[in-house]
Amino acid sequence: LLVAKESARIFMVHLGEIVEYGEVHTADIPGKHKKGGWFALSQNHYERHIDYHVGMHLKDVVNKLESFIGGEYIGRLIIGGSDEAVSMVKGMLHKTISDKIIGTAKVEMFAKPDEVLKKVEPIVSAYEKKKEEETVDVLIAKALKNENAVLGLDSVINALQEQRVMKLILVKDYKASGYNCNLCAHISVQKVDSCPFCNGKIEAVDYMVDLAGQRAIQQDALVEVVHDSKKLIDAGGIGAFLRF
Repeated sequence: LLVAKESARIFMVHLGEIVEYGEVHTADIPGKHKKGGWFALSQNHYERHIDYHVGMHLKDVVNKLESFIGGEYIGRLIIGGSDEAVSMVKGMLHKTISDKIIGTAKVEMFAKPDEVLKKVEPIVSAYEKKKEEETVDVLIAKALKNENAVLGLDSVINALQEQRVMKLILVKDYKASGYNCNLCAHISVQKVDSCPFCNGKIEAVDYMVDLAGQRAIQQDALVEVVHDSKKLIDAGGIGAFLRF
Protein backbone atom coordinates (compact mmCIF):
# COMPACT_ATOMS: atom_id res chain seq x y z
CA LEU A 1 0.00 0.00 0.00
CA LEU A 2 1.43 3.36 -1.07
CA VAL A 3 -0.41 6.11 0.77
CA ALA A 4 -0.51 9.90 1.07
CA LYS A 5 -3.01 12.29 2.66
CA GLU A 6 -5.02 12.72 -0.53
CA SER A 7 -4.32 9.59 -2.58
CA ALA A 8 -3.24 5.96 -2.36
CA ARG A 9 -2.16 3.12 -4.65
CA ILE A 10 -2.38 -0.62 -4.06
CA PHE A 11 0.11 -3.03 -5.63
CA MET A 12 0.38 -6.79 -5.55
CA VAL A 13 3.80 -8.45 -5.67
CA HIS A 14 3.98 -12.10 -6.64
CA LEU A 15 6.95 -14.22 -7.78
CA GLY A 16 9.14 -11.17 -8.30
CA GLU A 17 6.60 -9.27 -10.38
CA ILE A 18 4.48 -6.28 -9.42
CA VAL A 19 1.00 -5.32 -10.63
CA GLU A 20 -0.86 -2.16 -9.69
CA TYR A 21 -4.31 -3.14 -8.45
CA GLY A 22 -5.95 0.27 -8.15
CA GLU A 23 -5.82 3.86 -6.99
CA VAL A 24 -7.76 5.85 -4.40
CA HIS A 25 -7.90 9.61 -4.83
CA THR A 26 -9.88 12.05 -2.72
CA ALA A 27 -10.33 15.41 -4.40
CA ASP A 28 -10.82 18.80 -2.75
CA ILE A 29 -8.91 18.08 0.47
CA PRO A 30 -8.08 21.62 1.69
CA GLY A 31 -4.43 22.60 1.95
CA LYS A 32 -2.53 24.49 4.64
CA HIS A 33 -3.17 28.27 4.74
CA LYS A 34 -0.26 30.60 5.30
CA LYS A 35 -2.29 33.74 5.99
CA GLY A 36 -1.70 35.80 9.10
CA GLY A 37 -3.73 38.44 10.90
CA TRP A 38 -7.35 37.67 11.68
CA PHE A 39 -7.11 34.24 10.02
CA ALA A 40 -4.68 33.07 12.69
CA LEU A 41 -7.54 33.21 15.19
CA SER A 42 -9.31 30.37 13.39
CA GLN A 43 -6.18 28.43 12.44
CA ASN A 44 -6.80 25.63 14.96
CA HIS A 45 -10.34 25.20 13.69
CA TYR A 46 -9.12 25.12 10.09
CA GLU A 47 -6.46 22.50 10.87
CA ARG A 48 -9.12 20.34 12.50
CA HIS A 49 -11.13 20.76 9.29
CA ILE A 50 -8.14 19.51 7.25
CA ASP A 51 -7.57 16.60 9.66
CA TYR A 52 -11.23 15.60 9.28
CA HIS A 53 -10.99 15.41 5.49
CA VAL A 54 -7.66 13.57 5.63
CA GLY A 55 -9.15 11.13 8.15
CA MET A 56 -12.13 10.45 5.89
CA HIS A 57 -9.78 9.85 2.94
CA LEU A 58 -7.62 7.42 4.92
CA LYS A 59 -10.73 5.63 6.19
CA ASP A 60 -11.77 5.13 2.56
CA VAL A 61 -8.26 3.84 1.76
CA VAL A 62 -8.38 1.38 4.65
CA ASN A 63 -11.83 0.13 3.61
CA LYS A 64 -10.67 -0.48 0.04
CA LEU A 65 -7.48 -2.18 1.26
CA GLU A 66 -9.39 -4.49 3.58
CA SER A 67 -11.87 -5.28 0.81
CA PHE A 68 -9.00 -6.11 -1.55
CA ILE A 69 -7.23 -8.32 0.99
CA GLY A 70 -10.53 -10.02 1.81
CA GLY A 71 -10.90 -11.07 -1.82
CA GLU A 72 -7.34 -12.27 -2.42
CA TYR A 73 -4.81 -14.41 -0.58
CA ILE A 74 -2.43 -11.75 0.70
CA GLY A 75 0.14 -13.14 3.12
CA ARG A 76 2.14 -9.99 3.79
CA LEU A 77 1.67 -6.25 3.67
CA ILE A 78 4.16 -3.40 3.20
CA ILE A 79 3.08 0.22 3.62
CA GLY A 80 4.94 3.01 1.82
CA GLY A 81 4.64 6.78 1.85
CA SER A 82 5.35 9.62 4.25
CA ASP A 83 5.98 8.75 7.90
CA GLU A 84 2.84 10.62 8.99
CA ALA A 85 0.49 9.00 6.48
CA VAL A 86 1.94 5.53 7.12
CA SER A 87 1.58 5.98 10.88
CA MET A 88 -2.04 7.16 10.57
CA VAL A 89 -3.03 4.23 8.34
CA LYS A 90 -1.35 1.67 10.58
CA GLY A 91 -3.38 3.00 13.50
CA MET A 92 -6.64 2.53 11.57
CA LEU A 93 -6.13 -1.04 10.36
CA HIS A 94 -7.97 -3.98 11.86
CA LYS A 95 -5.66 -6.32 13.78
CA THR A 96 -6.09 -9.12 11.24
CA ILE A 97 -4.67 -6.77 8.60
CA SER A 98 -2.03 -5.04 10.73
CA ASP A 99 -0.64 -8.45 11.72
CA LYS A 100 0.31 -8.94 8.06
CA ILE A 101 2.60 -5.87 8.03
CA ILE A 102 6.25 -6.86 7.57
CA GLY A 103 7.72 -3.40 7.09
CA THR A 104 7.38 0.15 5.82
CA ALA A 105 9.17 1.97 3.02
CA LYS A 106 9.69 5.54 1.90
CA VAL A 107 8.32 5.66 -1.63
CA GLU A 108 7.19 8.65 -3.67
CA MET A 109 3.50 8.60 -4.56
CA PHE A 110 4.28 9.06 -8.26
CA ALA A 111 6.83 6.20 -8.36
CA LYS A 112 6.57 3.72 -11.21
CA PRO A 113 5.73 0.09 -10.35
CA ASP A 114 9.29 -1.12 -10.98
CA GLU A 115 10.60 1.63 -8.68
CA VAL A 116 8.15 0.51 -5.98
CA LEU A 117 9.34 -3.07 -6.43
CA LYS A 118 12.98 -2.05 -5.92
CA LYS A 119 12.03 -0.39 -2.63
CA VAL A 120 10.11 -3.36 -1.24
CA GLU A 121 12.34 -6.22 -2.42
CA PRO A 122 14.88 -5.80 0.43
CA ILE A 123 12.04 -5.81 2.96
CA VAL A 124 10.58 -9.01 1.51
CA SER A 125 14.01 -10.68 1.36
CA ALA A 126 14.82 -9.80 4.98
CA TYR A 127 11.42 -11.07 6.14
CA GLU A 128 11.73 -14.34 4.21
CA LYS A 129 15.24 -14.96 5.53
CA LYS A 130 14.02 -14.42 9.09
CA LYS A 131 11.08 -16.81 8.59
CA GLU A 132 13.38 -19.42 7.03
CA GLU A 133 15.74 -19.23 10.01
CA GLU A 134 12.80 -19.62 12.40
CA THR A 135 11.50 -22.64 10.44
CA VAL A 136 14.91 -24.35 10.48
CA ASP A 137 15.33 -23.69 14.21
CA VAL A 138 11.93 -25.26 14.96
CA LEU A 139 12.61 -28.20 12.64
CA ILE A 140 15.96 -29.03 14.25
CA ALA A 141 14.60 -28.60 17.78
CA LYS A 142 11.63 -30.89 17.12
CA ALA A 143 13.76 -33.50 15.34
CA LEU A 144 16.24 -33.64 18.22
CA LYS A 145 13.32 -34.18 20.60
CA ASN A 146 11.73 -36.74 18.24
CA GLU A 147 8.58 -34.60 18.07
CA ASN A 148 7.14 -35.40 14.62
CA ALA A 149 10.15 -34.13 12.71
CA VAL A 150 13.16 -35.78 11.06
CA LEU A 151 16.50 -34.68 9.60
CA GLY A 152 18.65 -36.16 6.87
CA LEU A 153 17.80 -37.74 3.54
CA ASP A 154 17.51 -41.31 4.80
CA SER A 155 14.98 -40.39 7.51
CA VAL A 156 13.04 -38.16 5.11
CA ILE A 157 12.81 -40.90 2.46
CA ASN A 158 11.57 -43.39 5.07
CA ALA A 159 8.91 -40.90 6.21
CA LEU A 160 7.84 -40.35 2.59
CA GLN A 161 7.52 -44.11 2.09
CA GLU A 162 5.18 -44.16 5.09
CA GLN A 163 3.29 -41.05 3.81
CA ARG A 164 3.94 -39.22 7.05
CA VAL A 165 5.49 -36.03 5.67
CA MET A 166 3.49 -32.85 6.25
CA LYS A 167 6.12 -30.33 5.14
CA LEU A 168 9.46 -30.96 3.44
CA ILE A 169 12.27 -28.48 4.13
CA LEU A 170 15.43 -28.47 2.03
CA VAL A 171 18.38 -26.24 1.26
CA LYS A 172 18.45 -24.68 -2.20
CA ASP A 173 20.72 -26.56 -4.64
CA TYR A 174 21.07 -29.52 -2.25
CA LYS A 175 21.84 -32.64 -4.30
CA ALA A 176 22.07 -36.30 -3.34
CA SER A 177 22.25 -39.71 -4.99
CA GLY A 178 20.13 -42.76 -4.26
CA TYR A 179 18.12 -45.55 -5.83
CA ASN A 180 14.80 -45.69 -7.66
CA CYS A 181 12.62 -48.62 -8.74
CA ASN A 182 11.76 -48.39 -12.44
CA LEU A 183 8.42 -50.15 -11.88
CA CYS A 184 6.75 -48.88 -8.71
CA ALA A 185 8.91 -45.73 -8.20
CA HIS A 186 10.06 -46.88 -4.76
CA ILE A 187 12.99 -44.70 -3.66
CA SER A 188 15.75 -45.49 -1.22
CA VAL A 189 19.09 -44.24 -0.04
CA GLN A 190 20.23 -47.81 0.63
CA LYS A 191 21.40 -49.97 -2.28
CA VAL A 192 19.43 -53.18 -2.81
CA ASP A 193 19.52 -55.75 -5.62
CA SER A 194 15.79 -55.57 -6.35
CA CYS A 195 12.78 -53.60 -5.15
CA PRO A 196 11.47 -54.98 -1.85
CA PHE A 197 7.90 -54.13 -2.91
CA CYS A 198 7.62 -55.31 -6.53
CA ASN A 199 10.95 -57.02 -7.28
CA GLY A 200 11.50 -54.41 -9.98
CA LYS A 201 14.89 -53.26 -11.14
CA ILE A 202 16.62 -50.72 -8.91
CA GLU A 203 18.51 -47.94 -10.70
CA ALA A 204 21.06 -45.55 -9.26
CA VAL A 205 20.02 -41.89 -9.66
CA ASP A 206 21.71 -38.60 -8.83
CA TYR A 207 18.49 -36.60 -8.36
CA MET A 208 17.12 -38.08 -5.15
CA VAL A 209 16.18 -34.68 -3.77
CA ASP A 210 14.01 -33.98 -6.82
CA LEU A 211 12.32 -37.37 -6.39
CA ALA A 212 11.72 -36.63 -2.70
CA GLY A 213 10.13 -33.29 -3.60
CA GLN A 214 7.91 -34.91 -6.23
CA ARG A 215 6.84 -37.63 -3.80
CA ALA A 216 6.01 -35.01 -1.15
CA ILE A 217 3.83 -33.04 -3.57
CA GLN A 218 2.05 -36.24 -4.66
CA GLN A 219 1.20 -36.80 -1.01
CA ASP A 220 -0.19 -33.24 -0.67
CA ALA A 221 2.71 -32.22 1.54
CA LEU A 222 4.18 -28.71 1.42
CA VAL A 223 7.71 -28.15 0.14
CA GLU A 224 9.80 -25.21 1.31
CA VAL A 225 13.23 -24.35 -0.09
CA VAL A 226 15.46 -22.29 2.21
CA HIS A 227 18.48 -20.27 1.10
CA ASP A 228 21.94 -20.41 2.62
CA SER A 229 21.04 -22.11 5.91
CA LYS A 230 24.27 -23.37 7.49
CA LYS A 231 22.27 -24.94 10.32
CA LEU A 232 20.24 -27.09 7.95
CA ILE A 233 23.30 -27.93 5.82
CA ASP A 234 25.08 -29.14 8.96
CA ALA A 235 21.99 -31.16 9.88
CA GLY A 236 21.92 -32.98 6.54
CA GLY A 237 20.55 -30.43 4.07
CA ILE A 238 17.01 -31.74 4.27
CA GLY A 239 14.32 -32.47 6.87
CA ALA A 240 10.59 -32.73 7.32
CA PHE A 241 7.75 -32.01 9.70
CA LEU A 242 5.60 -35.14 10.06
CA ARG A 243 1.85 -35.62 10.24
CA PHE A 244 2.27 -38.27 12.96
